[in-house]
Amino acid sequence: MRLTRPGRIAWALALAGGTALFASGAHAADIGEAPLDIAAPGEADTANVDPAGPPADAPSSWEVEITPYFWLAGMKGDLDIPVGSGNVDFDNSFSDVLGKLKFVFMGAVDVRHGRFVAMADTIYLNLGVEAKGIHDPQFVTGRLDSKLFFSTLSGGYRIVDKGPFFVDLVAGLRYITIDNDLRLQGPVKTREGKASGSDLAPLVGARMRVPLGKDWGLVLYGDTGGFASSDIKWQLIGTVQWDISRHWRAIAGYRHMDIHHRRDDQDFNIALTGPLLGFSYRF
Repeated sequence: MRLTRPGRIAWALALAGGTALFASGAHAADIGEAPLDIAAPGEADTANVDPAGPPADAPSSWEVEITPYFWLAGMKGDLDIPVGSGNVDFDNSFSDVLGKLKFVFMGAVDVRHGRFVAMADTIYLNLGVEAKGIHDPQFVTGRLDSKLFFSTLSGGYRIVDKGPFFVDLVAGLRYITIDNDLRLQGPVKTREGKASGSDLAPLVGARMRVPLGKDWGLVLYGDTGGFASSDIKWQLIGTVQWDISRHWRAIAGYRHMDIHHRRDDQDFNIALTGPLLGFSYRF
């Protein structure tokens, strides 16, 4: 349902009424008729006023889209935690990660007003994965418990607006917090280490939608950030959208995010890659 803005409607009605009054007076002057009588305050003719007001579906310049989704991301990377054990590698497919998720939340909001756009995206993952490669021969197995929180807020301008085809340029901020707990086990000893990092960094990005038919579209999005720090973060998203109805939309695609954090004697690289599924509600 599109929202109605009473101020804009009142202004439009006043303008339309003034235009009609001016046209009627001009017409009367042309044919020699007396001009229209203007009623005194409180005596206005209400015969033609629709008591029901404007229709419920009157167009609005605001558009909001809410998208809960699920990102079936595999996790790959390496950790260098200062426990005297060198690097630890891990490489888990999305099916491995799916079975080890402890908690997950993912959602996005998209707002548009004319050519101005704003986007927010939040992800929280709590999972445990097995280490695939331990560079210290004293240890045989390893387990990584990781908590990842990503929150992105950006705004921009629609530089191309051709209805179902558009191009947006955006800039904003991304906040990332990562907590990693690593436990290494060997025949004679066990060692534990922790690595955590958080960062708030600027980003720039672009989004494009290409129509694929009446109810279908292809959306491509990419951004990069971390210019003000030693962290490097970038992502690419490609999705196919199907408009089920006026308000509901199904989404399926693929997403890749790359994170490199090096600070305070901690160095870790994490890449998240996998399919993405979701539904959007638009109003």
